Amino acid sequence: MTRMSPRVATLLVAASLAGLTAGCGQPPGGPAADERRPLVGAYYYVWYDAAEWRKGYLGDKLAPPIRPLLGEYSSADPRVAAQHVAWASEYGIDFFAVSWAGRGSPADRYLEAGLLAAPNVGDIRFAILYESLLALGHRDHRVDFDDATTGRFVSDLDYLARRYFSHPRYLTLDGRPVLFLYVTRNFEGKHREAIAAARRRLQGLGRAPYLVGDEVFWHDPRRRRLKLFEAVTAYNMYDWPRSEFTGYAAASAFLHDVTAQYRRYQRATADAGVAFVPSVLPGYNDRGVRPQANHYVIARRLAPDQDEGGLFAEALRRTGLPFLDDRNRLLVVTSFNEWHEWTQIEPTAPGPVTARDASDRDRLTDGLAHQGYGLRHLEVLRDAVVALSGRVVSGVGGAGGPAETPAAGVEVRALSGGRVAATTRTDSAGRFRFGRSALPPGEYELAGPDGERRPVTVTVGGPGWTGPVELRIDQAPPAPR
Repeated sequence: MTRMSPRVATLLVAASLAGLTAGCGQPPGGPAADERRPLVGAYYYVWYDAAEWRKGYLGDKLAPPIRPLLGEYSSADPRVAAQHVAWASEYGIDFFAVSWAGRGSPADRYLEAGLLAAPNVGDIRFAILYESLLALGHRDHRVDFDDATTGRFVSDLDYLARRYFSHPRYLTLDGRPVLFLYVTRNFEGKHREAIAAARRRLQGLGRAPYLVGDEVFWHDPRRRRLKLFEAVTAYNMYDWPRSEFTGYAAASAFLHDVTAQYRRYQRATADAGVAFVPSVLPGYNDRGVRPQANHYVIARRLAPDQDEGGLFAEALRRTGLPFLDDRNRLLVVTSFNEWHEWTQIEPTAPGPVTARDASDRDRLTDGLAHQGYGLRHLEVLRDAVVALSGRVVSGVGGAGGPAETPAAGVEVRALSGGRVAATTRTDSAGRFRFGRSALPPGEYELAGPDGERRPVTVTVGGPGWTGPVELRIDQAPPAPR
């Protein structure tokens, strides 16, 4: 993969720096920059506090342990959320699908206190993942919609619409707020009537929803169910009876079978007039929280002698990007920070490879390699979806010059043959990125706002991320009095 060394370029901009606001109207590489780029989301959990961490997660029980780079944090801490947003903005995540389990739940409280209070929340969008099993109750993971359950469901969606859908950073498609519904494939009873009633309630509020149902799994596509939603997805294709998926994916049936099932659903959704949303995961191991279940493990490496993150990279290549639907271009990662099931791509503290748990056995790892991977999974995602990224800073610097500061809200243009190929804006930290669909391999000139006189020539390689570029805006000295 081609890599470009960091560079610093000076852009002389006539526009006043006073016009650079702390935040921007769209995330870096926003939809206006490239309508064909994937809109990448990640399931995001805001339930973490001391009690939640005590429920257990794999990394805490390994030897040596593998823990979050930020430590066992509180989701109610806006500083934690700010770092999550910063990582997402830099590495190619456009929105978080935030797990929500009911009014007054920790997630309901911590979403407001944490993510939505983060000073850089304007750098990302968010949607709600409605945790139907937790919010409505279930029997053997199935939700039976009687009149009472329907009433709770409609009331919950009314609450979500009033509290969150009008937020300026809430994700919309065609002006409609996007709502992910967990495990709809297990909705029974009067579920059709419940969904119809919820639609009527939200339309009455002027918030006609874009519903994404969790319908895709290891059964035949059911056309009548597909048509209940604007789009369908799979939260996770892990299925515990399927032991043929265990271990390293280079030797298992996991990627082959997921690809084949996605193709079936892609054909079925096209026939039903519904969009398909592929999901990808970096691995799976829930033995840290469900040790008695003895569920099989899907390793994060493709093979024991290969690097960490190989499964995620291959899943993006085979079961993610090829299945993008032109009706919405959505791709969802399971997950950003679901530590209990070990599907997270959130950075860990770096550490050595281990297959041992704290009791000096391999019961929790099934003998498979686990590692403190640092930023590796974010880098894998960036390499798959970002062509070029960097930052813009303001200030001349040097002796007597103003301090160098991030330039937020600045338009960055990529020109090819003198014509604008794509545009984007910097986030609150001055970062920008262009998607791979916006900048195919070739030579481009990067330019700042109108008035800039020195475009910077860069060569975008392929496939994957080319490298970082730093652009500097020089502030003109004040006019003499």
